[in-house]
Amino acid sequence: MNQHQMQQNLQFSIYDKPVVWIDLEMTGLDITKEKILEIGIVVTDERFNKQTLGPNLIVKCDEFTLSNMDEWNQSHHQKSGLIEQVKKSSIDIVDAEQVILGFLHDLNVPYNSGSLAGNCIHTDRKFIQKYMPNLFNFLSHKIIDVTTFKQLCWRWNNQVFKQRPKKLGGHRAHDDILESIEEMKHYVQFFVKKSS
Repeated sequence: MNQHQMQQNLQFSIYDKPVVWIDLEMTGLDITKEKILEIGIVVTDERFNKQTLGPNLIVKCDEFTLSNMDEWNQSHHQKSGLIEQVKKSSIDIVDAEQVILGFLHDLNVPYNSGSLAGNCIHTDRKFIQKYMPNLFNFLSHKIIDVTTFKQLCWRWNNQVFKQRPKKLGGHRAHDDILESIEEMKHYVQFFVKKSS
């Protein structure tokens, strides 16, 4: 199964350890003024093998915030087509939060059991806490940050670091998540001893 083929209708129980992969595209990283433009979600089992692709939502944003993005965000979000989609979107952040929570409920992901995962996920988590507090409270406080593995690998085993799956760098939520899952699988095979 390649990274774009999802197994649908994954269901969880209180005995499972679901991993909730989220990626946000924002107008910037300053939590005091920046806003969420896009949110994507994929839920996997604890070993990252079974996957269910969730919603990918474009969130409307005011013109002032969009026009005041820094050069990097302006360039990347323009190139990816995200800015144009944001301007056409009728979904606000409250609607987006409800859709994401509905998706997690449909999968029977138990309250406070889904570990949040992704690259630099601590940053996304701060934005989730501010703009989607119900989702923040629903998820576990435990996180799986792929970037931590990447940084350790870069310092301790550069060969494995160099062999990591290459990213396309498109900066769109679902694509970034799927690439992060494959990257995490790469690190795990070298650094985590599986139980029999």
